[in-house]
Amino acid sequence: LPLLQQHRNIQPALVAGAQVGAEGHQQEQQEGVEAHENAVLILQTVEYEKYQAKVISQITTQTTIEADRGAIYDANGILLAGNVTTYRVFISPRTIKQATDETGVDYADMVSHGLSKILEGVSYEDVQLQTTKTQYLDRTIARKVTSEVAKEIRTLIAENGLEDMIYLEATATRYYPYGSLGAHTIGFTNNDGTGIYGLEY
Repeated sequence: LPLLQQHRNIQPALVAGAQVGAEGHQQEQQEGVEAHENAVLILQTVEYEKYQAKVISQITTQTTIEADRGAIYDANGILLAGNVTTYRVFISPRTIKQATDETGVDYADMVSHGLSKILEGVSYEDVQLQTTKTQYLDRTIARKVTSEVAKEIRTLIAENGLEDMIYLEATATRYYPYGSLGAHTIGFTNNDGTGIYGLEY
């Protein structure tokens, strides 16, 4: 009989203990949910603009695209000044570093070796230096690259999976079919394509 009485006394205690434990667990869960909701609220309201700007800076880059200059013809309709398509070659140092950190592959070396081999006047060291500027998404390597050379770069990109690391941007470069003939009248543009003399001005 004393053992039966002890057993009867233990059962309510066990039940009460289980209830306390369950309530404590529920309270911890509720506190965790509330903390998470508060954090989300802060991100969406108080610090929204800060984190939005941070995200946008990581996934976007801005490039100014200049309008093409108009063609110049003589009285007989012969082209005196026009435009040809060339390319700006640029890389994304930040993406190169991220890919290297994730895979262990030295993409900076691959990009530097590949571009310096294709681009005339661009050394391995020139490209490698730009790959170290990992705070940037856009670093120019070469301008006024011809379509033939751009084709070689596209092959380099495709064969080595460098789509997010090397880019080509089509641009218009001024072209004079007769060279300097009539330059005193037609004029010319600077390296940025801005007219600085004659009809070009």
